[in-house]
Amino acid sequence: MSTENFILIACSLGLGLLCIWRLQWYDLHETEPFTKMFFVTLLGGFVSVVVALLLYRIVPHGWRNLFLHLHMFSIVAPIEEFAKLIGLIACYRLIRRQMNEPVDGMIYMACVALGFSLVENYFYAVGMEDHSLLVLRLLICTPGHIFFSAYMGLAFYAVVKLKLNLMTLVIAFLVAVFMHGCWNWFLSQKLGGLIFPIMIALFFLIRRFTLRRLEEVTAISPFRKSLRQFIEDYSGPKQEKGLECLHCNGTHNKQTYRLGSIVLQKCDRCRHFVTTKKSLGEIFRHFAGRFLIGYKEKKQYFRASPPEQPYSTLVANNYVSDKKNLAYFDLDALSETLDQLSREKVDRAIKTFWLPNVKMVEAEARNP
Repeated sequence: MSTENFILIACSLGLGLLCIWRLQWYDLHETEPFTKMFFVTLLGGFVSVVVALLLYRIVPHGWRNLFLHLHMFSIVAPIEEFAKLIGLIACYRLIRRQMNEPVDGMIYMACVALGFSLVENYFYAVGMEDHSLLVLRLLICTPGHIFFSAYMGLAFYAVVKLKLNLMTLVIAFLVAVFMHGCWNWFLSQKLGGLIFPIMIALFFLIRRFTLRRLEEVTAISPFRKSLRQFIEDYSGPKQEKGLECLHCNGTHNKQTYRLGSIVLQKCDRCRHFVTTKKSLGEIFRHFAGRFLIGYKEKKQYFRASPPEQPYSTLVANNYVSDKKNLAYFDLDALSETLDQLSREKVDRAIKTFWLPNVKMVEAEARNP
């Protein structure tokens, strides 16, 4: 294998790790241990590759000729997605206790897909002669594999933990096969210079599908607390140098509450809470599953009411000074807004797409 191909595989690994990090960004309430994810990547990847190679040997050549035009849908995608599912099953005893909320199934399935893709990339690097297609495969197929299969992990969680009907997993498998088949079919076509924009567009569609599912399952985590619960359960908030309270202009020391990058302070003069504009966005992410970043966040800002207020508001029930990068809010009002956004996300998901029952998820968490 040439040095150039080795570098491409290393880049592919880096992109895969970025995708896993992006998925784990949604694991807000009970983060998975790195060691478990590492071993699932190794063991699940190894098992899935072995299973795929065995299945390819079993499939008669006559079938491949019979389904020549649908080869990617009828042979390649089903074998590889089934192999990755077996890889996750092989790892289940290792992660049974850690898989205690729906998002965990998606994250561990993504780790198996990463391991599978890295081995597949090696075989492509050794055997493929078309260098431009090799570059495309090595750079985007690893993220593709991760996003194809992640949804199967959610269905796997529902079947083994919530005892849902096996058809749930069959449907998820068919969804993964369809996305994988479309991906491989386009890669196999002679589209010239169009192949790059088409594959990038297809990747973002598949990625959007997966991230939407992640947002939905984050909202039903049994470990999720409301903002009010977080404040009430917080042990011993310290008095620290105070942010300016936009409501009463107080800059005195204030009780401080921290959660990751979130910093909140309670103003004892007016009883409002003060935070930075950045922390406000993180509050919406953590307590409402509202993943507002960049331009999406800017689109959610509105002029505060009443009109004479010199502030804007993120969604509702908070006041933001863009000039000072500070915000303040009433705890009860904002907590209710966050809970309502979370409920809307769950209700919408249940109506439009399969999602585990919230009470079943909570009951399973209490009795792992």
